[in-house]
Amino acid sequence: MKAGAATPEQIRNLGEQIRAKRAEFDAELQAASREWDGLVTSGAPEAAMKQQLGKLTEIVSESSYIRNLERELENR
Repeated sequence: MKAGAATPEQIRNLGEQIRAKRAEFDAELQAASREWDGLVTSGAPEAAMKQQLGKLTEIVSESSYIRNLERELENR
């Protein structure tokens, strides 16, 4: 779709999709954070901690991308 070619309805729909995706990432981040806390509390092996840290990093990165899209859409 060309810039500026979207209808207001298309923009609203896209905004709804982005907000839903952001909510999904927020829930994933909360769950992954609880998992991290459990690993720390239990004294989990370093390999498990690194794996969970990688998961957290991926979620934060994707969430940041979605938040940037949301910000761009709001500024249209």
